[in-house]
Amino acid sequence: MGETESILIVDDEEILLELYAEILTSQGYEVSLARTASEGLALTRELQPDLVLLDVGLPDGNGVDVCRRIKNDPSLSGTSVFLFSGKYVDSEKQADGLEIGADEYLVKPMKAREFLARIAALFKMKKAEREVRRSHLEIYQILASIQSMLVVIDERGRISRWNHIATKLFGLPYDHVKDRVLEDLSLSWESERVLEGIRSCRDTMASVRLENVRFTRPKGYEGYLNINIDPVFSSLARGLGGAVLLGEDISERRLLEAHLLQAQKLESIGQLAAGVAHEINTPIQFISDNMRFLQDAFKDLRFLISTCRELLGDESTSGFSVNNVKEAQNRFSAIDVEYLLRETPQAIEQSLGGLERVAHIVRSMKSFAHPGEKNMVLADINKALTDTVTVSRNEWKYVAEMHMDLDPELPRMSCYLSELNQAFLNIVTNAAQAVAEAHGEHSQEQGLITISSRYDGEWIEIRISDTGAGIPDDIKPRLFDPFFTTKEVGKGTGQGLVIVHNAIVKRHGGTVAVESEVGRGTTFVLRLPASTADDPFS
Repeated sequence: MGETESILIVDDEEILLELYAEILTSQGYEVSLARTASEGLALTRELQPDLVLLDVGLPDGNGVDVCRRIKNDPSLSGTSVFLFSGKYVDSEKQADGLEIGADEYLVKPMKAREFLARIAALFKMKKAEREVRRSHLEIYQILASIQSMLVVIDERGRISRWNHIATKLFGLPYDHVKDRVLEDLSLSWESERVLEGIRSCRDTMASVRLENVRFTRPKGYEGYLNINIDPVFSSLARGLGGAVLLGEDISERRLLEAHLLQAQKLESIGQLAAGVAHEINTPIQFISDNMRFLQDAFKDLRFLISTCRELLGDESTSGFSVNNVKEAQNRFSAIDVEYLLRETPQAIEQSLGGLERVAHIVRSMKSFAHPGEKNMVLADINKALTDTVTVSRNEWKYVAEMHMDLDPELPRMSCYLSELNQAFLNIVTNAAQAVAEAHGEHSQEQGLITISSRYDGEWIEIRISDTGAGIPDDIKPRLFDPFFTTKEVGKGTGQGLVIVHNAIVKRHGGTVAVESEVGRGTTFVLRLPASTADDPFS
């Protein structure tokens, strides 16, 4: 069907046929003519006009019967029919025509203005219907293309729309949920949280966002949704008409992020392992040297003791012989007993100190690398900071001095210790790298890293500062964005500060702030709520 409406006139009165054709053609309509019922039906099927003007009385049939056949033909569903007859119309035929679906029943003769007005009204109505159908089709196509869960709730709280993604997520088809109350479906998700979000949306008439809503797929796999709940306003009800739930399945993204975070943690552990091995190697080296010295000293002392035994055995039988005494004196001089008596205690003391150093590093590493707890534990934040400095020493000792100013009155707090340890390590490592970048890795001049802790009764505040290159203002807003990094490809995953933000803000309800000036350095200010802390201890 083109833009010009097409009309077929079926009438056996030649004069009226030509008159109607002339009137309609003058108005821009595309007009075809037929003079019998059979010809009219054949042309209707061939041309599929927008409108058929059909006389009731035709030489070879009844126009009402032709109208019935047109209306019963699915291929002609877009064709409208106007029946018309002489002035003295049979009311029964008029009723029959309207009952079988005729769009109008006109009585001849009619004034041209009324005739055209009736036809124009029909086409205007048909155009409006087409627009509505097109609009509905477009809406349907848009909704069908949405790759997110879409659930629409009407003003009664019943489901009016449920798309294919919702069916895929919960295994329930639209026919099963249509017109049902959402909470009656017993969906396998955090129902109370979702219902509270809907109530909040309706009460405030504002959008509500729910993140990481757990749900279970039909096959039993657990997943996560981010859901936006938006109000739908009704012009008829002059208020809230319902709500739209648009949910994004973030299960795969969370899994990928978890894998990347784990990779970043493993990367940190790998760096720590190398650094700790280096730190342990130094005391182990001088312990090994001292052990060899003590081994040689013991051989000499055992030889001297053997000589003394021989001398004492000689005295018990026949008295000390001059030769034996002289031999003992020579051996005593050769061994340099005074040297052994002076150096042996020092070697033992150094070895014990080295062993304590190794034990301290191992204890710190064990505390630091404690597996992530499902439940919070009561922890000493100062000790966590000290352990972090110990296990990361190889990262900073060549480029910076470390200064620690820890509040002795800091209370222990209930926390996920391994996550805080990881956050502290990431910031200290970043600080060491910033200092190295500012001063050069092989520079004789060292920078400074300062770690402090304070307790103000409400918050535990930790500051980690460096004298590195600082952070430009245009980068600051993106510091905690996933995968954002200023390091070279292969040297950073962009997850280090994401871990910090997740650990401090999301897991502990704290805050993270960054104070930085290019050329002067950076300070990370971490604040943890003291409401989870116990009484201060000394």
